[in-house]
Amino acid sequence: TDAGNADRWADSYVWQFDAQKSFARDYMIDVGYVGQMSHHIPGGLDLPNQLNPSNLALGSLLNQPITSLAAIDAGYTEPFPGFATALGANATVAQSLRPFPQYIGINVLDDHLGNSSYNAAFVKAEKRFANGLQFLTSFTVSKTLTDVSLNAFGQSGPQDTFNRGVEKALAPYDIPKSLRISVTYALPWGPSRPYLHSGALSQIVGGWAVSGILDYDSGVPIAVGAPDTLPLGNGRLGAM
Repeated sequence: TDAGNADRWADSYVWQFDAQKSFARDYMIDVGYVGQMSHHIPGGLDLPNQLNPSNLALGSLLNQPITSLAAIDAGYTEPFPGFATALGANATVAQSLRPFPQYIGINVLDDHLGNSSYNAAFVKAEKRFANGLQFLTSFTVSKTLTDVSLNAFGQSGPQDTFNRGVEKALAPYDIPKSLRISVTYALPWGPSRPYLHSGALSQIVGGWAVSGILDYDSGVPIAVGAPDTLPLGNGRLGAM
């Protein structure tokens, strides 16, 4: 286990590079990249009582009761006196081979073993407010990876605590493409405007503006489940 990480605070690093160019006085383009990396995220990745996958070579024998003829003929016996009585139907060969066979499961709170990364390239175009018009448009292409995403999808444990690298996948909140557009247009009548800049009607209909915001995001990953029948004791009801 990684008990040494139990009291580790999560840490995160962010970096950004961009270049801006102004032209025609009121316009600006910004092109850049932003990245983030986080470590020691609580992720439920440490299962100290999971069966070592190397034992999967025993095949169906793992599901046999420890007192069965098949287990005895293969040379497997109770890891301690009273094992079969104490665990009942759970007293299988697989259970006897766990690091702590007397326990069905051991949970570690806030194991701080998770990691995540975010990388994005973006471009922004802006027209500063002039002549009654202002707009801002931005487009981002990004990818968010994490090894705690499967737990975030509702799973109760990792696929294999002995090989946490298989957990690395797209985060459930990954949005690969994002478009933002905002526009503001000041209506051209009223005080200090080209039309109806004086009089009672100017005071009534003047000073108004119209604006709009458009947000477009591509979809997040879809979770797909499949039965997990391997007797690893990893607490998972399905494999993603």
